[in-house]
Amino acid sequence: TATVGAVVLLWMAWRIARQPPTAARAAEANAGTLLKLFAGTFVLTLSNPTTILSFLAVFGAIAGRTAQASPWAMVAGVLVGSALWWLVLAAVVGHLRTRFDAAWQRRVNLASAALLAGFALWQLAQLQR
Repeated sequence: TATVGAVVLLWMAWRIARQPPTAARAAEANAGTLLKLFAGTFVLTLSNPTTILSFLAVFGAIAGRTAQASPWAMVAGVLVGSALWWLVLAAVVGHLRTRFDAAWQRRVNLASAALLAGFALWQLAQLQR
């Protein structure tokens, strides 16, 4: 199974390396479209098993270490932390989006492909041990 995973990573790296830069968006999205995109992303996140299991693991680990764990404090911490992360990320992307041209997109694609290929090759090297 590790070999299959490495082959999938190599295939993904190859696809990303061959992908041309995307064209700039012609028009801004309206408020209705943004609401639909937000709702879809929210539902997708809530239905992601990895996200659910990650939160269960973190909450369980934190609750097990304190004498009296408040679930509301943990939920509020996750809410505030997530909101701050997305606000910072959106601000940085909004600031840099005009500077991110086709050449930069190509560099990011090649760097991502190289990283994936490196992980795949590392995985294959581990199998040889």
